[in-house]
Amino acid sequence: MTVGSSVQPMAKPLKAISRLMSLFRTESVPLVFENEDCIVRLHNPSGELHVLLVVEGLVDAYRTSDELLFATAAAPAIFGMQGSAYRYDMYTFQSNPDSKLETLPLTRAIELVAQHGLLEDLLAYQIYFNDYQAYRNNLLINKSAYEIVCALLFELEKIPADKRAHISVLNFILARSHLARSGIMKILANLRQGLYINIENGKLISIIRKFPKEY
Repeated sequence: MTVGSSVQPMAKPLKAISRLMSLFRTESVPLVFENEDCIVRLHNPSGELHVLLVVEGLVDAYRTSDELLFATAAAPAIFGMQGSAYRYDMYTFQSNPDSKLETLPLTRAIELVAQHGLLEDLLAYQIYFNDYQAYRNNLLINKSAYEIVCALLFELEKIPADKRAHISVLNFILARSHLARSGIMKILANLRQGLYINIENGKLISIIRKFPKEY
């Protein structure tokens, strides 16, 4: 049983995203929520598609079909450049209360990219976005519970330690996998006993060494 993959999605293209964000923010407007659930809509009641800019904070993307937490995007981030209402409806976006979001029409965003010659940056962003979607889908398809838990532990470890200190390992995996709580706890306990991971008070301190291929 192979744990993880040697092929990883490309790193977040921060320079390209920052240039796109700076350009879009010349015309974007703050997003004001109508209710306390902080649900983000990428199209207005008339059907006009919008681009969402995550200027500060976090936005969670849930898969609409089963409410699985598909990804958490940290600023700077951009949603909505795919230009497909079908793709937008596949996910539900929810902002953290302290996040700062801005928006502008998709048609205008595309015009700005063309006018200012940022097509290469847009393509870099799209490649990253599509790679991450493929990576997350691959993580969950035809994988054992053990493989999923190990992959999500690697994802959790990438989060800065100061933020990770406030994240429950169990809840992190539950929200992103829908695996059984008892099964996750058993796998985590075995990895701790084998000195593969260091968990204190339910928080991941570190991955100590490479996980075994067999479970």
